[in-house]
Amino acid sequence: WRRQFWVVLVAAAGAVVQYAVGALVSGPDWPWRMSAALGDYWRLEFLHNGAYQASWLGFCEYALPRALFKPVGLALAAGTLAWVLWRWRQADPARPDFGLRWASAICGTLLISPHTQWYDAGLVLLPILLAVEHLAARGEPLGRVARVALAAAFALFPAYLLAPRLGFQPLTFIPLGVLCWVQLLSERAETAPQAHFCAPAAQL
Repeated sequence: WRRQFWVVLVAAAGAVVQYAVGALVSGPDWPWRMSAALGDYWRLEFLHNGAYQASWLGFCEYALPRALFKPVGLALAAGTLAWVLWRWRQADPARPDFGLRWASAICGTLLISPHTQWYDAGLVLLPILLAVEHLAARGEPLGRVARVALAAAFALFPAYLLAPRLGFQPLTFIPLGVLCWVQLLSERAETAPQAHFCAPAAQL
């Protein structure tokens, strides 16, 4: 889409190598046999770990009735994917807000993935660091509300264990909250006058 064809070629080459290695070890039909095996594994895995899924689809499957979870979960995942793609349309490492767009992509991936477990939510630390780096590069402080929210999210991370009692996985709201925060920073950066950007390392 952004004409970065080397990225597509390298990804395709990696897929071919992965298939070839699997074919040598397990036979050429290994993807279909693996998919069939995962059909049973998915049901067993959700029976024991369904409460601890932190992406939209898993969250909805556990929290909503059977008739609703799939359309609602897929709609939320599709909306998040569309949002990430829209944010990524002007992504350029040369832009000062590139880190924020990258942060949006990470948060969105956590919410879109059909199999994000509670421990995967720890990856939200990457977009948090990118947002803090963006503020440091602009010479702006991390606000009090953001400090309190980040501290609360860190302190309440063990709340994933409460999912069976709550009826939903609370960690799903952490990447969602960081995604909203990153978007606010992006909008402020786009509307504010161009600030002098410093080397992030000098600020941190």
